[in-house]
Amino acid sequence: MPVQVPDRDEWFPQRNGFPVPDWDTVTAWVEAEIGDDEQDLDTAWEQAWRHWINRLAAALGEDYGVLESENFLLLTRLPDNEADALADELEDRLVQADELLGPLANPVDEGQMAVLVIDDPKRYRDYISIYYPDPEQFVLETGVFLEEGFPQFVLPHGRLDDLAATITRELAHYLLAHHKQMPVWLDEGVAQWVEGELAGTVSPDIDEERAGEHRAHWNLQTIQDFWDGASFRQPGMACALSYELALWLTARLIEESGAATARLEAFITEAQADDAGESAARKHLHVSLGETLTALLGPTGDTWKPAPERWLRVRGAARNGHKPH
Repeated sequence: MPVQVPDRDEWFPQRNGFPVPDWDTVTAWVEAEIGDDEQDLDTAWEQAWRHWINRLAAALGEDYGVLESENFLLLTRLPDNEADALADELEDRLVQADELLGPLANPVDEGQMAVLVIDDPKRYRDYISIYYPDPEQFVLETGVFLEEGFPQFVLPHGRLDDLAATITRELAHYLLAHHKQMPVWLDEGVAQWVEGELAGTVSPDIDEERAGEHRAHWNLQTIQDFWDGASFRQPGMACALSYELALWLTARLIEESGAATARLEAFITEAQADDAGESAARKHLHVSLGETLTALLGPTGDTWKPAPERWLRVRGAARNGHKPH
């Protein structure tokens, strides 16, 4: 008997005028009604996914539609030729990022990725604020990757000239999304490194003037915000410096590992957010993360090393919410 997944209102409650899937309820229905056949399960989840994106298109307005490519469901109101060009760019960038990351790339096995082009600024902010309660804190003007439920990539416009870097970076996040334990700094650092290698829009190089700003900002307390990931969610200079430091440190580790790619891959795979990757760095790269930072921030004893025992006091509350991208 063919799989038929119902399209129920209670599965897609409204928030900010958008349908937001209750995936726990959908999962409970699938587990109760669909057997163990992998093909049936895939079909069921594909139908549920399409129910959601069709409801989202309807909520945005009749001029929105869904364009399907091999790896993406693109929700947009772009003209057909521009939508086709964006879909092609997404597919090309996915292949390039996948090849660059090699064994580290393993997209979550949940079928096609949703790419939402919400080009009305207010509706874009309304949608993002479902997942980021205070979206003004974050640099979201170029787009954001959301890991809630099925992966989705939300863009504020579809202008390809402005999106090459964003697409590359966010697809890197997508390809790394299965590394659930990865520290925020490493996730952001690797994604920016991929962006720099493929799009050429960012560089790990920090000039002396900017290095001085880093040395002025980072201290015994603020460096723990970096290791913990809290500084990536802080507005202003702290956030900007955190992204720069993440890229600099990632590139430094890649450079120092040289041809030892297996050791680097092992480090990235095993790095744990609980200690900012320190144990994995010592085990596989034979370096201390804090000592590595002295090349940029200066030698100051143990100031720069991750200190997880201090994180609850530093951040004031347990980490929660989505990683900023």
